[in-house]
Amino acid sequence: MDRLGQSGLLSGLHSALIRELASVGRRHEHVTRSVIFAQGDEPDAVYIMLSGQVAVNFQMPNGREITLDFLVPPQSFGESAAIDGLPRMVSAVAATQCEVLAIGIGAFCDITARHAELQLKLLEITCQRLRMAIELLEDIALLDLPAKLGKRLLTVGGKMGSARPRGPDSGRVRLRQRDLAMLLGVSRQAVNQQLRCWAARGWIQIRRNELRIVDSAAIASLVAQSTGQSAPRSDLHGGRMPALIRDLANL
Repeated sequence: MDRLGQSGLLSGLHSALIRELASVGRRHEHVTRSVIFAQGDEPDAVYIMLSGQVAVNFQMPNGREITLDFLVPPQSFGESAAIDGLPRMVSAVAATQCEVLAIGIGAFCDITARHAELQLKLLEITCQRLRMAIELLEDIALLDLPAKLGKRLLTVGGKMGSARPRGPDSGRVRLRQRDLAMLLGVSRQAVNQQLRCWAARGWIQIRRNELRIVDSAAIASLVAQSTGQSAPRSDLHGGRMPALIRDLANL
């Protein structure tokens, strides 16, 4: 109950409503790389993260798949199905061994129809994600490569640092340079060159199939200088706690 109450979807809701949703949900464990749902699938449930990490992937018309985001507890996903009932726009894949609470779409919609506070929460989440999408587009159009790459690394690294997942894949996610390049509207070579520059400065460490953020404060300061804002507060525990991002280097 405590973990569910911290979820973005359920935060601030009355405990009785949270208990009602939990009572109709089913806990599911997924091994690394297993597909929770695929792009184009008919919606069957709304999901709340309990442990581990989930990658949100999008398959482009040419068949290439890119990673858009990573989800960690207590985030939720799949809510759009409760609003429009249309096929999934993305795929959700277990980036590590994970556990989710799946609330059947029928039961979720029935409960939502009876509780205005849950309806407002769905609207709030939808607006938040729209704002995030617009912010990403602004970053792509207005920021230089170091700033938009640094901002993306801090966002992903902050999530991974706060997730504290258990198991052999603890703290690791899949994020390839080509995914970053396509998201940021630049070439993979440009991303690789910038990462090597930061490695030479000691801000990051590049290993085989792995990147470790060593000095997130330095990257945050660079982003702040480019955006004209105060250096953002890092989620990487004082800017020195390593955050592992598996397959990012892919050198």
